[in-house]
Amino acid sequence: MFRLLAVGLKQVIYVSYVAVAVIAIGVVITCYFKGIIKDAKALIALISCVLSAIYFIQKQKLEEEKFLFESFATYNLRFAELSDALQQLPTKQSFEPKHKATVARYFDLCAEEYFLFKRGRLSKEIWSCWAKGALFYVNEYSSVESYWRDMEKLGINYGLTIKMLEKFSQ
Repeated sequence: MFRLLAVGLKQVIYVSYVAVAVIAIGVVITCYFKGIIKDAKALIALISCVLSAIYFIQKQKLEEEKFLFESFATYNLRFAELSDALQQLPTKQSFEPKHKATVARYFDLCAEEYFLFKRGRLSKEIWSCWAKGALFYVNEYSSVESYWRDMEKLGINYGLTIKMLEKFSQ
């Protein structure tokens, strides 16, 4: 719960940090002219702190966007490498051992995406798209569903369940 609040607060800060900085600088300058801050050095120090915070927030935002872009590209490439093998899975047959490696790699990829989403590293929009795709494979290919349910029973899924896919696919 706390993590979700922190992620939400971070997004608010990323969207409105310039406005917050302008307001903060305005408050500092007003305090100076009203005599609350009496020393010009203190005024400059407080304004420098606000500008440093702006720089830090902007740098952090850019780093996270870079991470997101690199992750997005990496996961799309990994999915593309699996796509042909996933299409070769039997649709309504029982799980075949020869398909286990493909299904396991796909499941791991989905679990990694979910883990990043839970940590606030992927947006709900991106995760929702991924969940819809994963749910398609779970519903379309019995071997994927069977493997997924086995991983749920074993608890090797970062909390990613078929119900969770259904929830985020809506």
